[in-house]
Amino acid sequence: MTRSISLPFSGRRPVDWRVLVTASPVATVVLFALLLLAIVPVAYLGGDGDDYHYLLAARCVADHGFCLPVDHWWRRYPIVFPTGISLALFGESQASLSIAPLAYSLSAIALFVTLVQRQFGRVEALLAGLALVCTPAFAMRLPEVNIDIPELTFVLAALLCLQSASASGKRRLVVLAGGMLGLAIQARPTSLVMVPIVVIGLVAMKQWRGWTLPLIAGVLIPNLGEAILYWLSAGDPLLPWRLSLAHSHMPSSDLLPGVDTSRSPLFNPNFIGGWLHANGISVHWTIDGLLNLVVDPSIALTLACGTLFAVLNWRALIGEQDGKLLLALAVGAALLFGGLTYGFAIAPRPRMYLAIIALFCVYFGVFAARGLPARTLLVSVAALLLIGKALSVAYDRADLRAEAMIAPAWIAAAQGIVAVAPRTGRFLTLVPEVEALPRYAPGVAADRILLIGENDCRHAADDVGLRDWRAERAATFRRRDPMIIAALRRDGLFLGPPLITVMCLLRRD
Repeated sequence: MTRSISLPFSGRRPVDWRVLVTASPVATVVLFALLLLAIVPVAYLGGDGDDYHYLLAARCVADHGFCLPVDHWWRRYPIVFPTGISLALFGESQASLSIAPLAYSLSAIALFVTLVQRQFGRVEALLAGLALVCTPAFAMRLPEVNIDIPELTFVLAALLCLQSASASGKRRLVVLAGGMLGLAIQARPTSLVMVPIVVIGLVAMKQWRGWTLPLIAGVLIPNLGEAILYWLSAGDPLLPWRLSLAHSHMPSSDLLPGVDTSRSPLFNPNFIGGWLHANGISVHWTIDGLLNLVVDPSIALTLACGTLFAVLNWRALIGEQDGKLLLALAVGAALLFGGLTYGFAIAPRPRMYLAIIALFCVYFGVFAARGLPARTLLVSVAALLLIGKALSVAYDRADLRAEAMIAPAWIAAAQGIVAVAPRTGRFLTLVPEVEALPRYAPGVAADRILLIGENDCRHAADDVGLRDWRAERAATFRRRDPMIIAALRRDGLFLGPPLITVMCLLRRD
């Protein structure tokens, strides 16, 4: 029996409450994403993150329009170029740096929800979209200068083009799908593994076999365009690919000691098993990456919800047409995981597998919706857990805006030559007064050093080798948790210990 409500201004026809909730799944999910963003709207953090490298490349674009890349971060023009335009138009700020990432993020959400809605239905799309936005590995990167969500955006755009082509029969949409995959490869070259997977899917479907060549032609268009550009500007059409391959030779704190970075990582067991175990699980190099991935707090709840509802509705996987499609997508996801983890030997971190995580969100959305109304309570509990996790993680997001506000006054009042610790300089690079300071290193003349660390100044100074310096000024930053947040921390639900940061102005003893 359908539950309905009567609106006071309408005396004729009751309105189905589900229609109100699912009238526009895209709008609903986008609005929830914006709510998460509003809690702690930080687009740039810096420090040891990739966003600092993208910022350097974007600054060059803002100043010169086009810059030859100097490393693999600089070559990722899908994020570097639009971010550079934002800096040129609006200057450097958290707001201007968020424009390009936010555009990609909202596009990814809209594409994903639209795909699910067209294929499975409105309620399914709403639940799947909320699950994606509530997954910390995705949600925490919504406003950040990153390449992970742009890559996902192009992959989703390619799938939407293929979905539209299957409905209309227009081959130009297949070429466009290939172009989107080509742009995903430009965003991150490891997306190359998507091409054979999609080709296998097309060949497996008799009526789509003729789409293979148009798809490959589309993939080649942006990649040949890039090659021509670098051939004309640098005399080396393969320059960006050389930079990407050289990335594996860089020293990495994520690799265990003893891994030979001079060798190629491709199909290399030393690389595959040489990554630090992010969650402490060590069984065998062949499965350590997978085991540490599935228990990672930033995706574990989403994977659990998707798996639970798929198991509860396992008959649909083999009995219905939609189930067969979801099973085929699972095979594609397994191939993608294998290609990335064992072929390219990437660091098995959640942000590298957003397309696979999105599939688990689809599982949750489709099978949870199909379980209604019989499993309304279970679906509600799962949805509330996902939303609670997203809200708590958004609240706990690292935020150095207070430090950025105080630093200029400290610098102006300090006596003598003030330098900044290199990592701190990357944190506060958007503050002109800090950016103008020399980076401290042994041999650099400095009477004071500006430093950001954790817990207290003594530990922060010791951690960066400044044992002969003591704090002249110090400020400690810790959020005042509301009662509900404090209770969650105390019970170990969703949140760990609070982040306590300190900003110190050091002088030599």
